[in-house]
Amino acid sequence: MRKAEEFVSRLGIKARGDGANEISIALPNRSRIVGLPHKETTSRGFSKVSLMLIDEAARVEDKLYRAMRPTLAVGNGDLWLMSTPNGKRGFFHAEWTAGGEQWQRISATAEECPWIDPEFSGR
Repeated sequence: MRKAEEFVSRLGIKARGDGANEISIALPNRSRIVGLPHKETTSRGFSKVSLMLIDEAARVEDKLYRAMRPTLAVGNGDLWLMSTPNGKRGFFHAEWTAGGEQWQRISATAEECPWIDPEFSGR
């Protein structure tokens, strides 16, 4: 959420909460960004989600993924799973290796990232 606040600020928009969610940013077009806890029991209740981003998805519990996935149905929302690998287990690995044609997969190594010093990535 800190990065989202930074990007919103760069657009000249003052970050403010949506009034309903503790970790949120309300935008002038009435859309919002909501940060959710890593708990299936307290992340339910959303519908018509237009975009769901799951950062470090390989470390998110399958139970949370299964609980949140239906929130995309009503709005036919998009889902981005972003992560470094964490073994050959869990929903992230399953979607990456056998998720089918509906997924676009983008992979980048440390060597390909211009922000990482080549000496560091060679360690």
